[in-house]
Amino acid sequence: MPSSSRGGFGPPSGEPPSLAGSLLGLVGHTLWFAVRMTVSLWVIAIPVLVVAYLYFVRRHFLSWQLALVSLIPAIWLVAAWRTGHLRGNWRAHSLRRLNASLGPAVDAKILPRHHLCTRRGEVTGIEIWSHTGWSHDQTIASVDKILAAYRLPTDVERTVTAHAHGHITVRLDALVPTPPAFEATVDQLRTWVSASTGLTLGLSAKGPVMWDPRKVPHLLVVGVTGSGKSVTGYSLVAQAILAEYQVVAVDPKRLDLAWLTAYGVQPAITPEQSAAAFAFTEAEMERRLDECKAAGVQNVRDLPTPPAPVLVVVEEAAELLETGNKPTKDSPGLPSWLSRADCLERITSLARLGRAADIHLLLLAQRPDASILTGQLRSQLSARVVVQDAGGPEAMRMVGLSADEAETFAASGPRPGRFVATFGSGWTVGQAPYVSMETLKSLR
Repeated sequence: MPSSSRGGFGPPSGEPPSLAGSLLGLVGHTLWFAVRMTVSLWVIAIPVLVVAYLYFVRRHFLSWQLALVSLIPAIWLVAAWRTGHLRGNWRAHSLRRLNASLGPAVDAKILPRHHLCTRRGEVTGIEIWSHTGWSHDQTIASVDKILAAYRLPTDVERTVTAHAHGHITVRLDALVPTPPAFEATVDQLRTWVSASTGLTLGLSAKGPVMWDPRKVPHLLVVGVTGSGKSVTGYSLVAQAILAEYQVVAVDPKRLDLAWLTAYGVQPAITPEQSAAAFAFTEAEMERRLDECKAAGVQNVRDLPTPPAPVLVVVEEAAELLETGNKPTKDSPGLPSWLSRADCLERITSLARLGRAADIHLLLLAQRPDASILTGQLRSQLSARVVVQDAGGPEAMRMVGLSADEAETFAASGPRPGRFVATFGSGWTVGQAPYVSMETLKSLR
């Protein structure tokens, strides 16, 4: 196979490196890592030693001295950020998550097997192992596809070095920073739907984070205004439409789910309309359960011709779940209160019995508390997602996030769409995609 005259990652001859060269490189990387760790530890330890010396030896310690020595680690952190080390670690972490999400495309032979070479979170090149039967030209042409899949510029100059058995290395002549967040296109949503039986919430360090309604039937998504909670819900609803779910929408804000009208779904906006929508869904659940009883099966998916699953999405669920004290008999607010109370009763019924009927709830709420999540409803919502910020300690406690888990989540950095999720056991930190309104309106 041809080899570039400009060199690359491997030896110019295309032969594998020698054992001595590999050992020398390993020793060099190990020494460099040891030097960095030693410097980092001493930068933190020196202020502590200075304070201990002033206090225990000199017996003279002033507040300005503490402030002065405290500047040393602060200066070190600023220097580490400016030189790209801290940013590089975070970018590399995002890159690993994105790389895991491309697994279905690699398995489908849309993209070849590959590995991105990075330095402080910036892409320096690509190692590619082409599939059996691919020509060299096909492998070279796949470089643009790989860069586009990672949302990196495809016009960067590159140097290609060919090796044996379809293995090539591509050196990018300019460092390309990895994107901190990502947007899901229609093709990406379709790939997620075709690759699994569930709905993809987003990406984590270990790969896609999945919500499988067949295993965990109902999901609660919590987040304050501007956190990305609604967009996270949009992504799940869009995947449900592509997976041919029947969608029932309740939107007290009247605007968030209006895009569903393009797919024949008219969201309920008033308490009275919401109560009617839940009554219709509950009647469908009873019909499906009766059909299961007549057929002698325990789940509608076991029927000879199973019906399509149903996703009931409720935006700003607190508007319906928080009923408050009952108004007086002659109060003008009594009809709305009765409708909200009816909604709460029917939502609780769907949460208890909907799994066998393949009917699933997706509730989006801000700052949940005991007045919103009653004990019976909360026990059914074992799948919970906190997007960026749940809205305070009480909300964190209601969703079951401990102080240590909340601290770990906060350390991952505030960003719209950043979430921590549980599906019954353990919490996973990840990033939900941004889905534009143009994408939501062009699913079909």
